[in-house]
Amino acid sequence: MGCPYSGPVDPNAAARIGKTMMDLGCYEMSMGDTVGLATPADVVAVIRSCVAHGIAIEQIALHLHDTRNMAIANVYAGLLEGVSVIDSSIAGLGGCPFAATASNGNLATEDLLYLLHGLGIETGVDFDRVLECSRYVQDEASGLSLANQSRVARQALATRQS
Repeated sequence: MGCPYSGPVDPNAAARIGKTMMDLGCYEMSMGDTVGLATPADVVAVIRSCVAHGIAIEQIALHLHDTRNMAIANVYAGLLEGVSVIDSSIAGLGGCPFAATASNGNLATEDLLYLLHGLGIETGVDFDRVLECSRYVQDEASGLSLANQSRVARQALATRQS
């Protein structure tokens, strides 16, 4: 949805490439905001363009980064359009080395689950088990200078400690 070198990506260009990939046999098209430039309007534009180019909504996934604190808002926009597959990572680990030094990395699984469960969407994922993983990352990865990027996890873990 955005490029660190050339800026915003034309939704129709992304959709045309996605449609070509689907025609070549891909089962799913993950539309990415790997540098965290997108807003909800960008997400909606890409999804609608993909659908207009013949990609079924059930075949569209989202891969979002939280560089500008927009990932959850972008997820919500995608959900409203009918997307049901969303990538995330524990504690928001990962990221794009091209984004910027301030890049926060991937959408945190804990934040995603908080949103989905709050909306009454059944995920089959045990939030408490995910928090155990998040605590491990917070405790063990500190030696790697990796901070837990999940606002939900940081709050929940701090509350449980006190």
